[in-house]
Amino acid sequence: MAVDSLSSFWDALVAFGNALGSVALFPLAVGLAFHMAGLLLRGVAWRNIIQAGIPEEKVPAAPVMGGLLAGTGLNGVIPARGGDILKLFLVHSKVRRTTYPMLVSSLLPETLFNTVMALLLLVWAWQLGVLPSAPELPGISAFELSYAARYPEATGVVIILVVAALAAITIIQRPRLARVWAGLSDGLAILRDPRTYLRTVVSVQALAWTARVVSAWFFLDAFGLDASVRNALIVVMVQGISSALPLTPGGVGPKQALLVVLFGGDAAQSTVLAFSVGMEVATVTLQFVVGILVAGSMLDGFNIKHALREARAQRAAADT
Repeated sequence: MAVDSLSSFWDALVAFGNALGSVALFPLAVGLAFHMAGLLLRGVAWRNIIQAGIPEEKVPAAPVMGGLLAGTGLNGVIPARGGDILKLFLVHSKVRRTTYPMLVSSLLPETLFNTVMALLLLVWAWQLGVLPSAPELPGISAFELSYAARYPEATGVVIILVVAALAAITIIQRPRLARVWAGLSDGLAILRDPRTYLRTVVSVQALAWTARVVSAWFFLDAFGLDASVRNALIVVMVQGISSALPLTPGGVGPKQALLVVLFGGDAAQSTVLAFSVGMEVATVTLQFVVGILVAGSMLDGFNIKHALREARAQRAAADT
């Protein structure tokens, strides 16, 4: 049940409160710095993807990175990745010649490398023997994973219904979708130039992943767990799994349950729980504060009407 995920997070919150006094502040601060560096690098990669779709326009990095920071900050406090809507809105309002179809499709090249890396980490963890086996999944206190494992038939029906609904929408809205295709194609333009994609996107995202691993290493050290590359990679893998099933804000609950299972033989459960929620609280708080500040700046103090008027004026000037 979903209550299990919230219960896992509550247990972790209690453990974090008990261990708060023993947290090492310097590695915690370094971990946060590398975490933010990883987000900024993701923004650079996304900007390069957008640039490839509108080569006639110089795409500034600041609004793209700002939109990503604002969206990420909101994703940490609301479920279902609602911050992505804010991210797209901010970039669309600040970067001329962008369209919503283009920005939406640009997220595919942006997530492609991340998906490959996540799959490689899953294979690595499976070969290492740290992943729970299929019979163990229903017993994990993470609704997003345990429900699918406990009721595979119902999960399959839901997937089929979603695919059928998408197919029906595509057929009904085919004339309109044909007009939208040009924008979608622009968002995928960089994939038609593999050399540029590798040079300007994959290389930057590889640095972002390195920053994430280094960040996890310092967080482990801050909470007294074994700071090793192996454990840091496990943490990054769990973050990826939870982000792929965003039914709770920031994936809280599943992260704590999975980390307890994966680190079960290496450290006390209370220590793992304190680490998992401590890292979550620190990163989400920082992301939210930065995101609010950035969004406020980009929206002229959250004056959305003024921001929209300014965006329309800029686009009109660009079209003349």
